[in-house]
Amino acid sequence: MTKIPLRRFNSAGVEVAGQLLDLMKAGHSVDLEGLIDSHQLTEKISSNNSVEVKKFANRIECARYFNELIDAHSSQISNPESDKGLWTWLAIVFRDQLYKSGKNKIGAIERWIPSTDYRRYYRHLLAGPYFIFKTHEDDPSRALAILCSPVSTPGELVENIQARQDIVRFPSIIEAVTKLYYDPNTGALKRGAGSKNKGGARRFTSVLAQFDLTFDFYGMTSEQILELLPAEFDRFRNT
Repeated sequence: MTKIPLRRFNSAGVEVAGQLLDLMKAGHSVDLEGLIDSHQLTEKISSNNSVEVKKFANRIECARYFNELIDAHSSQISNPESDKGLWTWLAIVFRDQLYKSGKNKIGAIERWIPSTDYRRYYRHLLAGPYFIFKTHEDDPSRALAILCSPVSTPGELVENIQARQDIVRFPSIIEAVTKLYYDPNTGALKRGAGSKNKGGARRFTSVLAQFDLTFDFYGMTSEQILELLPAEFDRFRNT
């Protein structure tokens, strides 16, 4: 595996990266490799070859790797959540596994450069899994429903659950999501988990919002939350 020193883009580097990604979206051929160690566009965080450019099997493997990497450089990375230069640089380094299939392999720019809007921040393909992992670092397995998908294709369940900052930080709710939609036998989501249909992830957040005035979900266990869900969730709850 290739190993390189850890760097981050400066503000000019973030801007240039965005411009090149836009050009790629428009169908142009560009050189992203030249950005990685540019002295004009980046600053070095570590002189050691601490970044192993590897392939991740899924989002939890990706999140665990970056959690360890950032913890190892905590003195140089004081606030990872707001370090746009770091996450943009990492996205360029690991770009080969972030591309979408099809003609527009870049997709939305917030997949590469973290959005300043917290409602879209989670869409960053590396920062998104890292922060859900970090939030549940005491037991990341409770968030497997959000972290089991491939890095480049988080899926509809992630879109519906991780966007909700009012629930994503609460262990019992995230554990309920995993118990409901994650299949430990396959290591993947149950079929239809991310759908808009009855019992799907979108309905889960909708039902929680309806019950929020009546029940204190944040003081309940995951099992108590699951017991409250209406019959439409039985196809996930009982499998």
